[in-house]
Amino acid sequence: MGASAWVAATRWTGDLDEALLRAKRDVFAEGRFRDPWGMVASPDAAIALLRKRVASVGPGMPPEILAQLGGIDELRADVEAEIGERITGIEAYAAAEGEDARIEALRVAAGFEGTHSVIDLESTRDLEPLDRDALQARFGTVRPSLDEALAQAMELADRIGRFAGLWFLAGEAPDEHVVFVGVSGD
Repeated sequence: MGASAWVAATRWTGDLDEALLRAKRDVFAEGRFRDPWGMVASPDAAIALLRKRVASVGPGMPPEILAQLGGIDELRADVEAEIGERITGIEAYAAAEGEDARIEALRVAAGFEGTHSVIDLESTRDLEPLDRDALQARFGTVRPSLDEALAQAMELADRIGRFAGLWFLAGEAPDEHVVFVGVSGD
């Protein structure tokens, strides 16, 4: 599928950590994320799907490719280790109590496939503020309206590394919002 850009916005209260958490909650509640294993709908079915993937590794692969990968046993062991992490995350999701715990378990279980949303950011350490010059260049002002910000934010994606994001403020008090723009997923 490849990485994809996303945008999320929430009311600004002066606390970036709290705003990121609120944006994750909004995206989760609205279902605006990719669930790579279908675990939100059925954790048991997602685990079965992943176990089936492990069993399907190897047959039909050209022998020269298998040899380059260390043989079928090594290949399966590598896949089992990766899938094992995902299964552990799905089990944590199924057992999680509370929305915040489910959101974090979803982020962990999605792994490098990602949710293609703000949920993929571990914390505000994954964010950089968009500087005043970039805001002026993109929006013609250092404080765009929320509508302008949402309409043009995706055009900032080329500035962002994978599983990272930018943030900036939009609108004027008392209707200020923080806008998060990021790139994630694989």
